Amino acid sequence: MSLQAAVQALPDWQALTAAAQADLRSAVHRMVEHEYAADWGALSARHYDESAVFRGGDALVPGGYDQLAIHAARGLSIQLKARVRRIEALAQGVLLMFDDGAEVTADAVICTLPLGVLQSGDVVFAPALDATRAEAIAGLGMGLLNKCWLRFDAPPPAPAADWILNLGPPADLWPEWVNPQDGATLLAFNAGPRADDIEALGDADTIALATEALRGMFGSQFPRPVAGKVTRWRGDPLAFGSYSYHARGTGAETRAARAGLDWEGRIAFAGEATSTHPSTAHGAWLSGLRAADDLLG
Repeated sequence: MSLQAAVQALPDWQALTAAAQADLRSAVHRMVEHEYAADWGALSARHYDESAVFRGGDALVPGGYDQLAIHAARGLSIQLKARVRRIEALAQGVLLMFDDGAEVTADAVICTLPLGVLQSGDVVFAPALDATRAEAIAGLGMGLLNKCWLRFDAPPPAPAADWILNLGPPADLWPEWVNPQDGATLLAFNAGPRADDIEALGDADTIALATEALRGMFGSQFPRPVAGKVTRWRGDPLAFGSYSYHARGTGAETRAARAGLDWEGRIAFAGEATSTHPSTAHGAWLSGLRAADDLLG
């Protein structure tokens, strides 16, 4: 059952006025759909929030997340712009075939392709993966959470708070904002179907809508941004979404089936969709360490 079906079947829901139902629906959008990047009609009612958590608050990373990749890449030979199309088990080892015709053989492979790419069929596995793993790939959902960064020529007149909620109207568009309090930027989010709608727009229209939301919150004199940066994860062929979620009929056991070894220990699967900390950078990181340990025995 979906989260939507479970909530709307409750007598308490049915007893609410239409206005109260709309308020609750808005709260679900802000607090649930934006966390799990999917519509409540797609989320598993029983397992949508099933994940391990670390204690402590959130933290912004000055300088950007790419510092993690740069740190991890030290001493390694990294081949950029090498798009794999086929992964094949050999009598000994594994063959990788790329879209430019290049081929690479290896003793083993750690596959961290995003769930959306695996679901797209853009990469062929020969022989086919274990049936349980293939079912897990097909069953999990690939969600969408897009960001819109706005830069101003002076500190914007927003509250000195890390997290700002926009209660609308409309209540499901630009409902969450982050104020890094760095003097020049604000960050807005859209998730689920609303993110798909906004992703279809151009940058100028997206930035204009975000600015309109700010003026709805703080008044018509709120300054216009001088620049913006917009993500479009659904349309990115190297991702096809932002991160995974527990769709109806899936749970922690589905992620466990996505992880682990295949092809008699020659391929290991990692990434946030295989993790007990799904939808997170730390979950993806820890899953890679686990996959390496699995291959090394």
